[in-house]
Order: sequence, then C-alpha cells, then structure tokens
Amino acid sequence: MQIFYCLQSYFYLFHYFILSGNKWKLLLDEINVKIKFWQACKIVLMGTFYGILTPAKSGELTRIYFLNEPKSKTLPSVLLDKIIDLFALIFLSLLSITLLFTNKLLFAIIILILILGFILFTSITS
Repeated sequence: MQIFYCLQSYFYLFHYFILSGNKWKLLLDEINVKIKFWQACKIVLMGTFYGILTPAKSGELTRIYFLNEPKSKTLPSVLLDKIIDLFALIFLSLLSITLLFTNKLLFAIIILILILGFILFTSITS
C-alpha cells in the first residue's frame, strides 16, 4: 500500500513541474523572452533544487542565471511567479478553512489574522 502512495506522489510531482514550467514560460512570453517549454520545465526543476538547499527558497532566484537574457529583465518573472504561488496558497487555505472549520469564532479570528497579515505584507512591500 505504501508503494501506491509513493507512485501517486511522483505522478503529482511530475504534473506540478509541468504546470510550473508552463506558468513560468507564459510569464516569460509576456516579456518577449522566448524559451522552449521543456527548457522552462528543466530550469524550474533546477531552481527548485537550489530552493530546497537555501533558506526561504531564495535559490529559486537562480532561474534567472540559466537564461541567456539580461537578469534585470527576467528577475521580475521569477518574483511574479512566487507571488502567484503565494496567492494560490492563500486562496486554497481560505477555502479549506471555510470547509473544515465549524467553530465560527475561531474562523473569524483566523480570517482577521489573514487579512491583517496581508495588509502588513502589502504595506512592507510598497
């Protein structure tokens, strides 16, 4: 039974890298950086490797060094990719909180903390 879960996780992991590579390729296409789909997937995989080795996944920024483009042109695409991931995580967290929590007071406190955290995050970054 354990092997089934391992194979299932490899299946999802493979699709995660394909979707991440496609997302990053679409972001690069918007700034007129043309790379092949599989090259984008390969660079995302390498960035994930370095992200695992570094604190706060800062190794993901190494993706810009694997492209033959100016670094100032490709850096925003990596940062925007991480921001999109953050908003997806927030959305899925809110969805699971609304579906799983039955205690309304606890739910209201968690939502308040998330809203205050978002306000704090946007005030720090701007």
